[in-house]
Amino acid sequence: MIKRVLPLLPELLAELEQAGVTDLDRNRYYGPEMHERLRTLHVSSCLAYPPTGRQQPGFYVYPEATGAWVGDGEDIRLFCEEFLADPAQTDVLRKLAESGMDERHAVIIATQSQLGLHTAVDLGLTPSHAPDLAGCVDWLWVIASQNLPARGCYWTRQYG
Repeated sequence: MIKRVLPLLPELLAELEQAGVTDLDRNRYYGPEMHERLRTLHVSSCLAYPPTGRQQPGFYVYPEATGAWVGDGEDIRLFCEEFLADPAQTDVLRKLAESGMDERHAVIIATQSQLGLHTAVDLGLTPSHAPDLAGCVDWLWVIASQNLPARGCYWTRQYG
């Protein structure tokens, strides 16, 4: 968010300062233009703070809250099945099939940009049944990308 918003903030903050606005909240109405700017920037509020012994005067800009509906873990199974069936994965699946190994493991890292999947894995939710594994995958691991300890789940062809 910072990289996207940073180039646009100086103009917005200068306008707020010139207008004497010290407390800007997207839930209040400031006219259609300001409301649209805040929505476009994904900013929920902006507050001006006077200088203190520890900080310079300035504005604090707060992003919108982000959330996801996680459900009961079925999204994990559906995502895994769609991911393995995606044509972009054929190279990986081909390498697993041709490896000649007794056990072939596939690992999916759920990033925070995949918010519903990441949250479901991080909360330890599991689907009602194992995903259908590609013929060349013996073990499927799904791990939530985060600081350690990372949460995850796995399935095997033999035990589901």
